[in-house]
Amino acid sequence: MRDRLGIWFNSFMDTRWWVWIALALFGGLLAYLWVTIPKAPPLAAMVLSLEGIPQERATLARAPGGQLEYRRVPGRLLSHYHQDSHTVSYVLAGRATGFLHRSSIELEPGYLLVVPRQTALGLRTISQEPLELLTFYTPLPSAHDEVQAVIADLLPPGDPNSLAPEATPPHEVQGEEAPRLLVLSAWSERALRYTNEASWEWGYLSRTRRDGSVALVRVSERATLSERGVHFLYLMRGSAKITIEEKTLEAQAGQLVLLPGGARRTIESVGTDRLEFLLFSPLGLRERDLF
Repeated sequence: MRDRLGIWFNSFMDTRWWVWIALALFGGLLAYLWVTIPKAPPLAAMVLSLEGIPQERATLARAPGGQLEYRRVPGRLLSHYHQDSHTVSYVLAGRATGFLHRSSIELEPGYLLVVPRQTALGLRTISQEPLELLTFYTPLPSAHDEVQAVIADLLPPGDPNSLAPEATPPHEVQGEEAPRLLVLSAWSERALRYTNEASWEWGYLSRTRRDGSVALVRVSERATLSERGVHFLYLMRGSAKITIEEKTLEAQAGQLVLLPGGARRTIESVGTDRLEFLLFSPLGLRERDLF
């Protein structure tokens, strides 16, 4: 009997037993965390109005690969850069002056600001009304993604003399888009790259090599988005009826539409004005995704 107990004890003390026990405990811990940690609800299809948002900075939507944010700047947007996120900002209201990388810029409604990761930006509002921005981040920013950039003097942003070398990180990011400012009103009659005869057309405004994209889309009749990925639409002109399976949404210029993935989404132009919108795609829009 004693010999049997010794054999059993030696077997229990074998390293393999401890490995299995550790794996079982680790699996139990993962199961506990999965059950107890609150999970973000899935993105729901909805139409949002950007008027009357009380916060000066508010996250409107998050999805794997991207985030959409509203920001109101009554005074200054201090010089900063994003360590990992590429940002694209559409000016909703107000006017501002400032700098992007090493160039002076001026902003007004209808302008689109493309800011690659690790590129410094600083702005000062010069209108009576605050500067209002709709900003798309890709990929999702971390808690420490936004870094304050150091300006070597006290001159206001927008003055070329204040663009000291310390305003940007010490290295350039290879393979990224160049920082730039787009005046979308100048694109009103510009032919876009992808077309479907008279039904719709679209083209990239910003597209990173490994992350999301921003496209300008015009729909004269209807267009359909594939099931792949989440999309955020900001209507700049016209009105739309959007069908997602059994659900129908109606939106008009100045409103934001959140579209979850998993089902085809048909976007139809209604009314007499041409439908035109910005399409923010966290996973990036491909040519075969719009048909």
